[in-house]
Amino acid sequence: MRRLAPIAILCLCLALATPAAAQRPLPNFTGTYEHNHFLARIKLTVEQTGHKLRGVAKVKIIGHGYWTYTFKGRIYPNGRIVARHHEGSLFAGQLSDDQSKITGIVYHKKSGKVFHLTFDRPKNGWGH
Repeated sequence: MRRLAPIAILCLCLALATPAAAQRPLPNFTGTYEHNHFLARIKLTVEQTGHKLRGVAKVKIIGHGYWTYTFKGRIYPNGRIVARHHEGSLFAGQLSDDQSKITGIVYHKKSGKVFHLTFDRPKNGWGH
């Protein structure tokens, strides 16, 4: 059942990208976002070109160092985003209307775990 999770997530995101939404301009995902949770911090640097998205996720776990992941994805006019790391981990989420947050879920392929995350645009830079 866990193996079907990324497929179900992707299908849901594609289904929510309605034809009526195709008339709207694309939201702007370009920028930096952060997620802080207890001993972990994740910083996303995102670059958008049309419907395409690419970026870098830097994960810092206090006392354990940094991990860096590159990802590519697609943006839909309704603010939905689907992105994937080359090893198969998936992210499906939504940009807030004011473009200050990305909320979604990460399916980590190696562990089979699903994480619910909210990324904010930082006001004072990385590591505040």
